[in-house]
Amino acid sequence: MAVLLAASSLLVLGCSSGEDQASSSSGGAPSDGGPSVGKPGAKDGDETDVDCGGASAARCADGKRCQASTDCASGACAADGTCAAPSPTDGVKNGDETDVDCGGSTATKCAPAKGCKAHADCVLGACREGVCAMGKSCRAKNGGGTCGAGEIGPDAKHEDCCIVLDVPRPAASGGPYKLDKYLVTAGRMRAFIEELKGDVKSYVNANPPPGWDEEWTKSVPGSEAEAILQLGVGQKGATSYGGSLGPGCFVEGKGAPAYWFSPEQQQASGDIARAFTQDELDTKVLNCATRALFAAFCHWDGGGRLPTYDERLYAVDGGDDSKKYPWGNDTPIENFAAINFNYFWPRALADGDLDRGAYLPAPGRFPQGKGPFGHMDLAGAVETFTAEGGVMQNSFQEKELAYGNKRIWNPSTRHWAIGARCAR
Repeated sequence: MAVLLAASSLLVLGCSSGEDQASSSSGGAPSDGGPSVGKPGAKDGDETDVDCGGASAARCADGKRCQASTDCASGACAADGTCAAPSPTDGVKNGDETDVDCGGSTATKCAPAKGCKAHADCVLGACREGVCAMGKSCRAKNGGGTCGAGEIGPDAKHEDCCIVLDVPRPAASGGPYKLDKYLVTAGRMRAFIEELKGDVKSYVNANPPPGWDEEWTKSVPGSEAEAILQLGVGQKGATSYGGSLGPGCFVEGKGAPAYWFSPEQQQASGDIARAFTQDELDTKVLNCATRALFAAFCHWDGGGRLPTYDERLYAVDGGDDSKKYPWGNDTPIENFAAINFNYFWPRALADGDLDRGAYLPAPGRFPQGKGPFGHMDLAGAVETFTAEGGVMQNSFQEKELAYGNKRIWNPSTRHWAIGARCAR
């Protein structure tokens, strides 16, 4: 009887021990939160340290033993066989880095196309939808990442609006330079105006662009209220190219400035509310701005500048004087460029519509019209400012007979069919 009792006691003790072990295994998690495949509190199986590493779901904390980077919570196994603390030189995205060895609290900013959470994570100061943009002004999706073929939607073939292309001009012709692939959009100008709170005057006084004429300072806004006036509203009755008020920039007069302002701002400046949204207009080529404002913008946007007339011409024909247009001599030109109101988005206009913003193209919508080095809208869209003045060309509102001719506009002039792109 005593023997049976002893056996029974042993059996009960065995079951109790198994339950305790199962309970301990399921409830006693390793220190860094993952389950253990072996006995808790012991280094067993293929673990590289106690309750971590190897096939265990738990990764080892800094200072624990490791054999491979996958053993470590930091993703870095040092040469001495211990898990290293996150470092901006370990080749691993860890700590608060937003991409490998950059962003977050590290001293290294992330390059374009790298991950980010804030503008400060990026070397160019622009984080757009979790990715570092290719230019400071391309912070927002609309006007920053909406350039290229197709309209907004799943079938669009859009890319960063701040792409810069090399122009391999021979030394004998002036040497190579860089030129933005796309014209400046309203969304890119918005990033500039919003960061400076409209006070471009103070910016150029502290950071004068190369070749800046002090007289030009009079032509840039010194406040948000002045920026509103300069970018398209409150300009009723302006009719001459030589004036500073800007024909085509007053909505009530059937104008189409690309820069959107709220209905309250429009009304306060003597104009009517826009018929298009900010998201729609921000995608479009920026017009109704002065040459001085474009020059200030380019300088702010990564140290850029307005291209010279000769630089623009070389981007158009690549040194081939027989090439009438950037794409060659093929016609009709309507197949290759936004001209003479052959484009509209997001909707067609009726005869009674006053706001004609639909006619303004977004950059890159005519990909077959690219220049020899890949630049878009070198013909069509808008006439363009250069460092010396302006260039006549086919624009969205007309066909120019004197394509490519120089035209010297006063730095304070603006018009609904004049835009710009930056050189670097």
